[in-house]
Amino acid sequence: MRWGWIVLSTLVLGATACEKAETKPGVQEAATAPEPAGPLGPLVEVVPGVYSGGSPYADPRAIGELRRLGIKTVISVDATQPDVAVVQSIGARSVHVPTRYSGFDPIQKLTLAKAVRDLERPIYIHCHRGLHRGPAAAACALIATGEMDPSRGEPFLTDAGTSLDYPGLWESVRNAKRLSDATLDGFSVAFDAANQPRGMVEAMSIIEASWHAMGAIREAGWQAPEHQPDLVPAAEAGLIHNTLRGVTGLDSPYSGDEEFATLLATSIAQSSDLENAIIAGELERMESAYRSLETTCYECHVAYRD
Repeated sequence: MRWGWIVLSTLVLGATACEKAETKPGVQEAATAPEPAGPLGPLVEVVPGVYSGGSPYADPRAIGELRRLGIKTVISVDATQPDVAVVQSIGARSVHVPTRYSGFDPIQKLTLAKAVRDLERPIYIHCHRGLHRGPAAAACALIATGEMDPSRGEPFLTDAGTSLDYPGLWESVRNAKRLSDATLDGFSVAFDAANQPRGMVEAMSIIEASWHAMGAIREAGWQAPEHQPDLVPAAEAGLIHNTLRGVTGLDSPYSGDEEFATLLATSIAQSSDLENAIIAGELERMESAYRSLETTCYECHVAYRD
């Protein structure tokens, strides 16, 4: 049984990055409905040789699925570091382009487009859950390379299950444009296997800023406050969640401390629950998750910061 979306095409991919750069693929047909999620989450074959899905590191079956698909390049757009050793174990290359739910900046769009155009295929693009940043990154990259018609970008996000609670991702895809070969050729980038995680101080500063934003959102009835109309509730919760996940990879004075590890794991679960509650529009669950996370953060600060 084949995972993903079946796309009909007469596209013939070049065997090397050089060949792909010289022989440009045409626009592909729109993808059909996805099959139920497997070990890679909602796996999608966006166009022949380019897949989108969830993180492949948590489920042992996932790396086997990547091997079965013959994946040669794994592009992570998650905020946390990819497991490079896992990727290399199947003979694939790891590329890390960490992104946020608020959308992609021009450098990120160029990097993704150049990676999709030049690196060896099949390519697997993933975020954490495989629903939001991953599909948006794939759409932006393929529109830029000319393999996806711009008019198919937003319908693709709809089919992929990308939440409307992340308007920055939708805007990134809506504004994506075909990039010329000269533009991509002239863009120089080192495809890092894994970007170093933020330091503890920077990570906590990001979380603190987003937590203050969440407080304002909560006071406004779980919507953007009138004086801060650009705040996106789900995006702020997602940023807190992903930054907390990133803390697990940091070398800090608390590494190996069991109590700290427990508090961190609890806060990761609670921030995920808060984000999911916001997306679902469940007010009581939002309040419960917010208060629970607030309590855990307070306990951690008392023990490790204050």
